[in-house]
Amino acid sequence: MIQAKQLGSYGEAAAAEHLKRKGYRILDRNYVTSFGEIDLVAQIDAEVVFVEVKTRSSQSYGEPYLAVSERKKRKYRQLALSYILKAYHREPAYRFDIISVVLNRITGELQQLEHFENAFV
Repeated sequence: MIQAKQLGSYGEAAAAEHLKRKGYRILDRNYVTSFGEIDLVAQIDAEVVFVEVKTRSSQSYGEPYLAVSERKKRKYRQLALSYILKAYHREPAYRFDIISVVLNRITGELQQLEHFENAFV
C-alpha cells in the first residue's frame, strides 16, 4: 500500500510525464521558498506554466482539482512571482494549470489524469 506522502510524489511524476508527452519542458519540480512550494514549473513554446498537482486515491470526497482553494491560488501567485523574479530578467508569458490525478492506492496504477489549462488567474 502506498503511503499518503508517496501518493503525492507518484501523482507529480505522472503529471510530469503527461506534460512531457504533450511537448512541455519541465523547468523545475518542487520549487520551494520560505512561504510554499510549486509542484511543477514547465514551459510550452514561450509560456511558463506553474502547475499544482492534486492526487487522490479515490473520488470519495470529490475530484482532486476541487481541493485547490482560493487561499492556495493566492499562494501560487506569490510563488510564481518569486520564481519569475529569480529566473527571468523580464516577465514572461505565464499561466496556472491544475493537474488532477487519481491513483490506485494499492498498486500505484494511474486511474485518471485531467489537465486543466489556465485553471485560475
